[in-house]
Amino acid sequence: MFRHPGEVIQGGKAEELPEEFERDAVDLVGSSPDRSLTDIAHSLGIHLETLRKWVREDRTRVQAADGGGDAGMTSDAKEELKRLRRENARLKEDNEILRKAAAYMKVKAAGAVARKKLGMRYRMAVVPLDPAPVRGSHGRLPERPEDGPVLLCSRPGEVSGTLPATEVKSLLLRLAGLT
Repeated sequence: MFRHPGEVIQGGKAEELPEEFERDAVDLVGSSPDRSLTDIAHSLGIHLETLRKWVREDRTRVQAADGGGDAGMTSDAKEELKRLRRENARLKEDNEILRKAAAYMKVKAAGAVARKKLGMRYRMAVVPLDPAPVRGSHGRLPERPEDGPVLLCSRPGEVSGTLPATEVKSLLLRLAGLT
């Protein structure tokens, strides 16, 4: 267990490590890219998280000394870095929106499957429209027969008078030569 930075417990007794040891450990990590942090921590006899914390603190200290890590960069490179950071933030935001939308669609689809399994009827997705341009009876019988549907035919001798609605299909098939 750790008590405060640089203090480790060896054999049940807290031991304070010198700052020089911490600097040497961080330098060893930087100079040994082929070795894992776990391996280096084990060889130094310290806990992995202690070494990881020292490396993280050193990187933060170096970045602060360099002015946030931008030192030595040309103004064009700094502008490019700013642009890329903005773009990265926007893309992360877009991904979050898409992730939430995908989750919503999964829930909606699962609800539809559940309704189907329960034997419920499907509901059509209805787009609300202004009813003003829609004309017609919509399946209702007209109040007066003269307001009923009109059948226009290029051969007036084929039909005379009123034709029952049940006969319209057979008339059209006959006129098309399909019966």
